[in-house]
Formats: sequence, structure tokens, C-alpha cells
Amino acid sequence: FYYSLPCIALDADTKQNVNTETVSLRTTMTEKANAFQAALQHHKAGQLVEAAVLYETAIAANPEFADAVVNLAALRAAQGDFEAAEKCFARALELLPEDTVTLVNYGNLLQRRGDHEAAATNYRSAISHAADLAAAHVGLGNALLSLGHFADSIDAFNKALEFTPDDISIYNSLGSAWLANGY
Repeated sequence: FYYSLPCIALDADTKQNVNTETVSLRTTMTEKANAFQAALQHHKAGQLVEAAVLYETAIAANPEFADAVVNLAALRAAQGDFEAAEKCFARALELLPEDTVTLVNYGNLLQRRGDHEAAATNYRSAISHAADLAAAHVGLGNALLSLGHFADSIDAFNKALEFTPDDISIYNSLGSAWLANGY
């Protein structure tokens, strides 16, 4: 879709300017949508270099395009470019500060980088917006386990199990927390 600007013209020059703005806006929206859809296809196919270029094209067309920024962040993390991924996640959270998926994914990146305290902060923020998000509780449990807060990590894993009781990986993490806690 595109937004059409009203074309109320007093003279030919004014009408030409308004029509040019409408066409420009339509082109930008179309380019953004096309680049994003193509990026998703390449991303799903594992063609990360092509996907990154297309996400960047979509973002260049609209710097406020949060979905493209989030996906580029995840892609950069998958490529191991943690610095670029962190910048993208930070930008995504400027655009969508309460987006729980972005908070969890950013927490996961911070965990991989060894910043467990910052990761825990992101997971807690995600939980404050979606208390039933098991992935946030698991992430928090892992961050707390890495920080040596064993009893709190056990609580986080147990909370995650309330929402996804069939996830065997959470039981494994819980077992690790129990062992670390001396049980």
C-alpha cells in the first residue's frame, strides 16, 4: 500500500510538486516492501550476504522500519558480527522499546558476548512486558546461572516450565542449576 498526498493545486507548478511527492512516497514504500520481502526469502534460504544488503536497502528507504532493523540485527549476530548486531538491536529497541522478541534476542547476543548482567536486564524487561514468555525466563535463568545466582536461576527455569512444561531443554538447564547449587 502507499499513502497518497492530497492533490489540491492552485496552479500547474503546485500540482506538479504534489504529484511528484506522491510518486516519490509510493516508490519509497514499494521499494521498502519489495526489499524486505526479498531479504526475508534470502534470509530463510541461508543467503545472509544477499539478505543483509536487502535489509539495508529497506532501512535506507525508511530508517524507522523496525522489522528490517530487527532482522538485520539477528542476521549480523548469526554471522558473528556482534558489534554490528548490537548496534542494530539498540536501534531496534529505540524504535520498539517494549518488543519482547527483540529484548530476548538482544539478551541472547549479550549472553554470547559474556555480558550476563546486561543480558539479565533485557530478559527482565521482556518479562515485565510478557510474563508468560518462556524464552525470557530461560534466558534469565541462563544469565543468572552464569552470574553464580544459582537459586534465582532455578526459580527462573521453574517459571519457564510453567509455560512450556514439555520443553526438555529447560529441564536440562534446571538440572545444571541444581548441580551448580550443590544438590
